[in-house]
Amino acid sequence: MKREVNAFLNIIKPENMSSAFAVGIVKKRLKTNCGHMGTLDPMASGVLPLGLNKASRLFRYLLDKDKVYEAELKFGEERDTLDRTGVITKTTTFLPSESAVKESLSSFIGDISQIPPNYSAKCIDGKRGYELARSGKDFTLEPKIVTINSIDYLGQTEENTYKIRVSCKGGT
Repeated sequence: MKREVNAFLNIIKPENMSSAFAVGIVKKRLKTNCGHMGTLDPMASGVLPLGLNKASRLFRYLLDKDKVYEAELKFGEERDTLDRTGVITKTTTFLPSESAVKESLSSFIGDISQIPPNYSAKCIDGKRGYELARSGKDFTLEPKIVTINSIDYLGQTEENTYKIRVSCKGGT
């Protein structure tokens, strides 16, 4: 008789892989039920918490816990997807200095209203935002309040590009 294993598994999801694809690999290799605690963008790499069998039922108790993200901010252009994969839709020559970037970070600490990008995994009438956006549908996602605990400046990585670490409550 096969014994069901209920466990958490943290995997490092590589860039250019969807969270659903990563879950599919684990399901196939371990021949068991598996779910993930939240979608990482396909272009993001990082820890993807998985729950095997009944362990995934505990995710609802963990979703609002503090999380830490690292991100690069590039100034001077706007893209349709609001990330590096999109098409540039606007550019500007007004670029903040490194000191201005550092000084502005503290203004984001606390509760802020954040509008998720249309190219996100948020659902609208049962469809993912990125599916609707890619098919050319016009829609707006509702803002949500997020809590930023801290933002650390990690340095300039290239011209007009800065790396930060954000600690926040829940997903941001």
